[in-house]
Parts: sequence; C-alpha cells; structure tokens
Amino acid sequence: MLFTVTATFSDFTTAYEQYEVASPAEALDAFILNAESLGAFDPKLRALAVGAEGHKIVHVAGGRQGLWTWHLTAQLEQDEVALYGGCIVQTDRTGPVRPHGAV
Repeated sequence: MLFTVTATFSDFTTAYEQYEVASPAEALDAFILNAESLGAFDPKLRALAVGAEGHKIVHVAGGRQGLWTWHLTAQLEQDEVALYGGCIVQTDRTGPVRPHGAV
C-alpha cells in the first residue's frame, strides 16, 4: 500500500514523502530513517526515534479511513530545529477504517 507521511518541524517547515509498505508504522519508520528532509539529523538520534519506543501513532476515529496522526516520544533535533510529528495518509479504498468511538 502507498502511504504519504507528512512531518512538521519547529521552524514551521513541513516535509512530505511517500512509501510503498504494508503498514503506517512501516511508513513512519521509513520516513525517519530515509527522508531527505532529515538528512542533516544525526543518524543515531534518528534510529532512536524508530519503533514503538520512539514515536506514537494514533488511527483517527470517526469513520475515517487511512488517516493516522503521529508524534515523537524521542527527541530529534538538529541545529535548534526539532521534528514534532505529522500525519500518515493511505488512500486504498479497502484500507482500515476506525469507527467513531473505537478504542
């Protein structure tokens, strides 16, 4: 499936990258490790932000299909610019839907 990962930085810039992977978590990991916009960030810090210990992903409810928000739990900063979080969008009509009120 194709996922688009968006990211917001502390200097109000944004980044967008697309990945053909199986899940939103894999898309976010690919973004953190490979995004051109993170090229100046320390690779060791980027590795700490990968996986469940480094970020949180929330599937947006309310009958939305293929929309997740994410934020870092690990600090990822370079030259006083920090990566905060963003969204992950997947547009496959057969993708997962999180109904309203789902936990």
